[in-house]
Amino acid sequence: MDETPNERLRIFRIEELDISQKEMARALDMQQGSYSDIERGKVGVNGIIVKLIKTFQINPIWLIEGYGRRVIDDVNLLFRDENPTFELKKAEESDPREKIFELIDQLILESGKREKTNMGSELKTLIGNVLIDNTKRLTEISALKSVIIDLLKKRENLKEILKKL
Repeated sequence: MDETPNERLRIFRIEELDISQKEMARALDMQQGSYSDIERGKVGVNGIIVKLIKTFQINPIWLIEGYGRRVIDDVNLLFRDENPTFELKKAEESDPREKIFELIDQLILESGKREKTNMGSELKTLIGNVLIDNTKRLTEISALKSVIIDLLKKRENLKEILKKL
């Protein structure tokens, strides 16, 4: 028989965190009895899923569906509205943001019109590339968030169907 999200949460607490229910409840800013109700399946995990993700980096897909790794590396990818931090994919390349500031400094110091025009064009290209890259990432984050929400809804719908049977 497949594990429920509540059972997976218990497994996560014991195997990944090695902490008591009381410690887990404290970390989630809730009463131990309320947390115990969740692990025992009296209450669903949906009410604390965001806290679980942010506090313990628990993978919501694993928690709800049982697929994938238990922990995710970068929870910021799931929370677009909370100022995620982005890192450039290619570490060997210089950071375009640094190049932008360097060009701005040169524009201030340079006196030749032609140099300023060339640097201005390069600045526009770099800023455009940074904006395009961040827009792509935000689109990917939004898509992932939608998938997670859909999975949660499907899980709840399935529970309702099973209750009726």
